[in-house]
Amino acid sequence: MEVSEILRRQFVESLKGDLRAVPERLGNSLSYQDLLYLELIYLTPGCTASYLADTLGIARSAVTTRLNRLESSGVVVRTRSETDGRVQILTVSGDIEAYLRDFYGLLDDVEGVLSEKYTREQIALFGEMTDFLTDYYLENS
Repeated sequence: MEVSEILRRQFVESLKGDLRAVPERLGNSLSYQDLLYLELIYLTPGCTASYLADTLGIARSAVTTRLNRLESSGVVVRTRSETDGRVQILTVSGDIEAYLRDFYGLLDDVEGVLSEKYTREQIALFGEMTDFLTDYYLENS
C-alpha cells in the first residue's frame, strides 16, 4: 500500500468516526464546523476568540457570531480572564466536554496499545514521520 493511500485511509476513517459520533452523542444541532471550534477550544487552554480567528484564518466577527450561537446553545462558556478583564476565555461545557474528554482519552489508550506492539525505536520513528508530515503540510498548504 502506498503512503498516500495509508494517509488518506487514516484521514477518511477518522473523519467518518467523528461525523458518526457527533449526531449519536450530541444530537443533530451541531455542524462539523461547530465541532471544529469546540475541539480547538477544548484543546487550547486559555482559548480566546482572537486565537480562533487567527488559527482558522477568518474574521473575528465571524468567530464571534458562531461563538454567540454556541454560547446560547449552552455548549461554550465565556469567562473573563483573571489577568486581563478585557479578555474572555472560552471553554466547552456539559456533554461536549465529556464527549471530547472521552474522544481524546482514546489517544491515551492508543499510546498504551502501541507500546505493547512496537519497540520504542519504532514508535520514535513513527513520531519523526508524523512530525515531518505535519511540518510538510504546514509549509505547503
